Amino acid sequence: MFLRASYASRPVHAPTIVAAALGVFAVLLAVLLPYSGGVHLFDWDELIFAEAAREMNERGDWLQVYVNYQPFYEKPPAFFWLQALAFRVLGVGELAARLPSAVFTAATGALLFVVGSYALAPGFGLLWALLFGLGLFPGIYGKLGLIDPTFNFFVLLALFALFATDEAKRQERNDPQLPKLTLVPGGYAGIAALALGFAVLVKGPLALAITLTVFALYKLLVPRPALKPAGVALFLAATLAVAGSWFALESLAHGPAFVVEFVRYQLRITGTDDGHPGFVGFHTLLFVVGCFPFSVFAVRGALGRALYRERRLQILALLLFGVVLGLFELVVRTKLIHYSSLLYVPGAFFAARVLWRVWRGNFGLHWGEVVGLAAVALLLAVPLFVLPYFGTHPTELLALLNDPIARSYVALPVPWGLETYLPGALLVGGTLGGLFFSVRGRRPVAVAVLLATGGLLANAIWVVFVARVDAYVSAPQVQFIARVGSAPLAFYGPLTYLPPFYARRAVANPHTPEQLQQLLAREPNLWVVTRAAEAPALPNLAVHERAGAYLLLGPTEKKARRDQPVAATP
Repeated sequence: MFLRASYASRPVHAPTIVAAALGVFAVLLAVLLPYSGGVHLFDWDELIFAEAAREMNERGDWLQVYVNYQPFYEKPPAFFWLQALAFRVLGVGELAARLPSAVFTAATGALLFVVGSYALAPGFGLLWALLFGLGLFPGIYGKLGLIDPTFNFFVLLALFALFATDEAKRQERNDPQLPKLTLVPGGYAGIAALALGFAVLVKGPLALAITLTVFALYKLLVPRPALKPAGVALFLAATLAVAGSWFALESLAHGPAFVVEFVRYQLRITGTDDGHPGFVGFHTLLFVVGCFPFSVFAVRGALGRALYRERRLQILALLLFGVVLGLFELVVRTKLIHYSSLLYVPGAFFAARVLWRVWRGNFGLHWGEVVGLAAVALLLAVPLFVLPYFGTHPTELLALLNDPIARSYVALPVPWGLETYLPGALLVGGTLGGLFFSVRGRRPVAVAVLLATGGLLANAIWVVFVARVDAYVSAPQVQFIARVGSAPLAFYGPLTYLPPFYARRAVANPHTPEQLQQLLAREPNLWVVTRAAEAPALPNLAVHERAGAYLLLGPTEKKARRDQPVAATP
């Protein structure tokens, strides 16, 4: 196992680090932004959040959250504030909805560069930032309009600022000296309180649970320098003041309804599977496979010995990884892929500890890491090659499918050319290239190839596969909304948040034939979008158009000509 050499003789200059961090931010943003606006938003979360931000601008009310013109109690409003600002600057659309995620994923990379520079060396910080930002799942999540990248940034900023508060009190010559924040009220502790309070406003009290638990455990293991009760009380008071500001304003303006419903929702997703059950080990498997190429190096980096600040940061990273993994594997029964995305940062830290030393020539890849890298690449390669094959041979896929809904999706003629094999070829070629250069002793080239493969693979999967999922699922529905225009509209079937965002108005979403019949009684000229396998048999509705799994139902042809501005399709 490995130890860390001393870098006290290599001072870290704050202005240089800040300038380099801005460069890291710009590079990662340039990787994340391309193609982000070329795909429709997806149900549920992306559309819920974007619609909440759109209605926030439309209503001019930045305190209450509404979705489909109904109160929405599940999340605080801070992330929607960011999206609403993006809509004001760029206009309402996919790119603006996803911009905060790209910005804060890139900002997380810049933060890791700064922390890594003061923990070990700027080269280590750069590698940590790139492993995270160019990893497969981080690269894809940075393109989705989800809360998690923003939430994770502020949780990490709070946690690292608390760590810096502790480190600033040390007088060890073996660690780079931290800059003094004389112009920031409260210094690093002030930054931590502000960041943690804002994290609560982004997603709720989960930020407090994770950050305070991790840092409390850290202080049990690293008790010196001791915490001062007055300082702890002041930090908690400042955090709660920031976190409680919106809750207080909302309660004063509109009563306690949101706070009550918000607490009920948090208890519900903790005690139930919330409709998304999974198995214990779900998030561990996702980390191993989804954090290609760095996940396989995390074990040696987590267990390898270290000294000084690197050792203390290793302890903090181990605690963060363990708390997040334990929380979402054992406590929260809802198993959604993005819930455990906070694992990516400590995982990338462990991998950076290994690959930085590989880069510097201290040692090579372990045979277990070579086998693991090949195994993860193989697991990823199977779907990346199977999907294009069935896309170009849909009749063979239809022969394997018995579910009528799945068959109706596949029936839509979406083009699958030879270029759809590119992600799989890129994965295999990049993995083999990295292993080849490692065997030949060109270790820096091997690490660079693996980094490039991760970043390019995330973009290739987005362009090839995410865009085609959109073509099967979201694009037909958006097409029908545009065709109907301002006529009365409803979406029949499962709960969906796509209609209000793309129709820019309230859209009914009946789930039963009785509910739909009641709507038709009030709106005889109603147009209905539904999946073909769930289409209701009602005499006053006729099929006007079909696109894959979806039907556009409307008034009978005679009634449409007489009363309806939307022309029927022959």
